Amino acid sequence: MNNKSILIVGVHRSGTTFLGDKLSKQVGKFISEPWNSWVHLDSYKASTYPINSYISKFNNVVKTFPDQLPINYTGNRLDWLLELVEYMGIDRTILISRKDFKEHLTSYTNLMYRVYRHRQFFKKTGIFDSSLKLPVHSEWREEDIPKWFLNLKEQKINNKEDLINNRDLLFKLSTSIDKKITWYEDLFGEDREKSLEIIKSWDLGINENKLNIDLNPMHKKKKPNRTALI
Repeated sequence: MNNKSILIVGVHRSGTTFLGDKLSKQVGKFISEPWNSWVHLDSYKASTYPINSYISKFNNVVKTFPDQLPINYTGNRLDWLLELVEYMGIDRTILISRKDFKEHLTSYTNLMYRVYRHRQFFKKTGIFDSSLKLPVHSEWREEDIPKWFLNLKEQKINNKEDLINNRDLLFKLSTSIDKKITWYEDLFGEDREKSLEIIKSWDLGINENKLNIDLNPMHKKKKPNRTALI
C-alpha cells in the first residue's frame, strides 16, 4: 500500500468524514478538521502553521473544509488551500461536493440544528470537552428538523450563504489546480460500478474494491421520513 498522506477538501455534508474514516483504515491516522476553530479548540489555538509542523506527508488522511485555516495563517482562504494542496500533492488530493444544492442545503440545515442543540447544552451546563464529538454523524431524518428552526429567517440566510461560499471556494480551488470535483451523488450512489471508476481514477495505491464496498449507500446517515414508511 502507498503510505503517502491523502487530503480531502470538501463542502460540509458531502460525505467527507465517512470517506476519510474509511480511507484511514488503509492509509493510517485520520485527522478530521484540524483547523476547525470551535470543535478542536486546543489544536486550533496551537501553532499549526507551517503545515509540516503539524501534518506529516505520510500515513495520514486529512479532511478539511474550504473555510477552515490555521489561526496563525495570514493569507486568504484560497491561498491557504493552494498551499495545503501543494504540500500534500495534487495527485493525493480529493475534492468533493454535491450536485443537488437543495438536498445539500437540507443536509447542512440538519447539521446546523444539531450544532445549535450542542451549543445550547453548553450554555446551560457550561460543560465543553474539546474531544467531544458533535452528534452530527448519526442517522437523521428530514422530519426531525423542527419547523421553528427551519423558519428562523437569519439562520436560513446564514445557512445558505455559508454553503454557497464554501462551494464557491471549492470550485475556485478546482479551477486553480485543474482537478475535477468528485460528486457525492456519484461516489455514494446506487451505481457502484460508477463509484469504483471514480475511486480508481484517484490512483491512490489503495484497495479500491474494498473502499467501494465501504462506501455503499446503505451506510448513508440520512434515512427516509417515518411518515413515508407508513
